[in-house]
Amino acid sequence: MWYVYKYGADIYREYINRYCYMDGLLGMKYYSDIKSSCYYLLLSEQLKFINRMFGMRILLNTLSLLIDMVHSINLAVKVIIGSQEAAVKFCPAIGSLVRLLMCAVLLISIVWRSEKAYEQRSRLMCLIDNLLVNKKIDESIVEDIKDFHSLIQARPISFSMADFVRIDNSFLVSIVSAVVTYSIILSQSVN
Repeated sequence: MWYVYKYGADIYREYINRYCYMDGLLGMKYYSDIKSSCYYLLLSEQLKFINRMFGMRILLNTLSLLIDMVHSINLAVKVIIGSQEAAVKFCPAIGSLVRLLMCAVLLISIVWRSEKAYEQRSRLMCLIDNLLVNKKIDESIVEDIKDFHSLIQARPISFSMADFVRIDNSFLVSIVSAVVTYSIILSQSVN
């Protein structure tokens, strides 16, 4: 496992040194901004890789969590109402609610991490805007910063599940809505 990470890091370092070092090639004084653009391009390529490799897995896992959450709520409601017999009345209900809580924590953590990445992109955009508007900077670097700004704007960071659903706060609201809706439907059909 260590070899895979080391090999990947070596490949990225070689890519940066080969394609992102523009100082001698273009005679540019500020090649660190060009490297920032290359780092952002590498980040967007890694994001595409993550979405492609893990998107379907996250989609199927989320669907499984949704079904588990609805089933757990349904079981807990059945035990509490008394339509399902249990030797100890509240143990299955408590177990179901704990399982529901674990599923909810997993979904919230996925959405929270994705939102943190989106927040960092927004923060970077605001910092660049502030730099361009309020600071006196060298004219030779302004064009590079504008190019970096347009690159960030053109390639937004977006985690998705197999390019089907974007992982953000609205996705979490949709999951809660689906769980509540299906739980109400199943609880109304209790015999």
